[in-house]
Amino acid sequence: CTGRPPFNAATLLSTMRQVAEDAPPPIRNLNADTPPWLADVIRKLHEKAPGDRFQSAEEVDAVLSQGLAFLQQPSGAPE
Repeated sequence: CTGRPPFNAATLLSTMRQVAEDAPPPIRNLNADTPPWLADVIRKLHEKAPGDRFQSAEEVDAVLSQGLAFLQQPSGAPE
């Protein structure tokens, strides 16, 4: 959505530290055209605490499928 990785540092170790310790910048701060629902999905995928992330690939698939359905038939925003 932004055309760049969420974390980037001079060394692999520095990048790994960012992944472990830092929150990536909000997607919509970097690309305001990103739909809010998709930005929320990406934010949740980046959560540090396992309990705050999606609990299964099926859960991610369901949310993305709702978003795709909305894009194909924009009669209402996905939940």
